[in-house]
Amino acid sequence: FIKATDDVILPLLTLADQYDLIRLKLACGAFASEKITLDNWHQILDFALVFNEQQLHDDCVKFVSEHLNYLLEPNAFMKLNQVI
Repeated sequence: FIKATDDVILPLLTLADQYDLIRLKLACGAFASEKITLDNWHQILDFALVFNEQQLHDDCVKFVSEHLNYLLEPNAFMKLNQVI
């Protein structure tokens, strides 16, 4: 078994897509959905769009909508490393 960590999940999603491993793509998408933060939502959303992962896309959009007030604050992008 491969131990999934934050730093390997998106490259693993890339490989799963390349080799058309549907179950692995779904598992990677589900794992990534649980790891969405203010620091990485845009990167995960980009992967969701590139690899046509609708559920992951929807989870990113939901995350952004739930944190929209924070993201719209002045200088919010300067504080992205902070965790809510």
